[in-house]
Amino acid sequence: ELLWPQYLDETKVAELEAEMGSLRAAGQLQQRPVPLGGQIFHAEWFEIVEAAPAAMQRVRYWDNAGSDGKGAYSAGVRMGLSPEGTVYVENVVRAQVSAAGRLQLQKTTAAIDADETGNTCEVWAEQEPGSAGKDVASIFIKQLRGYPVFVQRPTGDKVTRAMPLAAQAEAGNVKLVRGKWNRAYIDELISFPNGKYKDQVDGSSGAYNRLVAPGRPALLVDDLLCSGEPEDRQPLSDEEVAELPEFLRGLVESARQTADERDDDGW
Repeated sequence: ELLWPQYLDETKVAELEAEMGSLRAAGQLQQRPVPLGGQIFHAEWFEIVEAAPAAMQRVRYWDNAGSDGKGAYSAGVRMGLSPEGTVYVENVVRAQVSAAGRLQLQKTTAAIDADETGNTCEVWAEQEPGSAGKDVASIFIKQLRGYPVFVQRPTGDKVTRAMPLAAQAEAGNVKLVRGKWNRAYIDELISFPNGKYKDQVDGSSGAYNRLVAPGRPALLVDDLLCSGEPEDRQPLSDEEVAELPEFLRGLVESARQTADERDDDGW
């Protein structure tokens, strides 16, 4: 049952659900989050293609570990965004290596990415909290000098960070380039968050959130709440936002804040 049909009719709600995905829509539109003990990603959401478009914005995002031959993996996920808005997972590099082995793997991978993309693929890595995390991040940046390299302190838990990617995958907007890594990648995604390993999921959500996630879902909310033809729509005024029901007002305000942060970062 629609609570505020004057703001969101059935058509607009359906568009929001398609953009958000089933889990995020349940939490934000129904205020009834689906229990997260179940499966988030589904194998059938991912089409495997032979190649990705040449013209894309690209990111390689690393989830770091330091275990030589056992324990957690270090994983670097290369992802691209096409001009049409389709996300392509092009390649995944993954290994159980020591800290020194990880740096060598990252340097080798950065060189390959640079050769294939004209050094336009950004290289990102998570920065762990504390002084040790800063030291690791500093070494990472120094070792990859000459490449577009950055570090990021992630916020939120692993599931929250993965939700935007899951929403796009559910909508059929995420494709995998055929490779030997496909099976292990899909297996990990469909077992998340209860599987043993989460490194490829973390690398994927990190890459996706650097490419496209900031600002997109709630900018759509803002647009859907506007009246008139799409080409004539104007963002809601502050007065109009203040009159919205509380949960809709929160969606719009959160979206605009995220979009502003993205603009400040030069995205």
